[in-house]
Amino acid sequence: MKKTKKQQPDGKAGDVIRKVKRRLYAYPQLKENIKEYELDIEDTKKELFGRDKSIVLQVSRGGEPLSIEERRAARILLLEQYKERDEREIKTIERALKKIEVEEYSGIIRLYYFDRLVVQAIAERMHCDESTVYRKKARLVNMLSVILYGADALV
Repeated sequence: MKKTKKQQPDGKAGDVIRKVKRRLYAYPQLKENIKEYELDIEDTKKELFGRDKSIVLQVSRGGEPLSIEERRAARILLLEQYKERDEREIKTIERALKKIEVEEYSGIIRLYYFDRLVVQAIAERMHCDESTVYRKKARLVNMLSVILYGADALV
C-alpha cells in the first residue's frame, strides 16, 4: 500500500494551522529563553564592559562614547524586552490551552508538542489507537487556531 502525504489545508486557514503548530513547538524553548534572559540580565549587571577590541563601541547621539553604565542599561533594557515578549507569547499559549483542557484527549497537545513524544508512545500512554491520536490532535490544533486567530482560521 502506497503511503500518501496528508494534505494540509490551503490558503489562510492552512497558514494559520502552520502558525499554531510553530507556536506550540516553540513553547518549551520560550520557557527556556526566559531563564536565559534572567541569567543574562544578572550577568550584565556584573559585567565590566572593558576595552575588548572585539566589542563594537556604541556611540551616543552627540558622538560621545556611551559610559559603562549606559551600555549596561541599554543591554539590560533589550534583554528585558526580549523576556517580556516571550512571556506574553507563553501567556497567550497557556490561555488558549486552558480553553481546550476540558476536551477529551487535550493532553495530546502537551505530549506531542512540548514533550515531543511520538504518536505511538502517546497512544500507549492514553490507551487509544494511533489514528485516534492523529484525529484528536488535528481537531485540537483546529480549535487552538480559532482561539488564537479568530475568524482568520476559518477562511
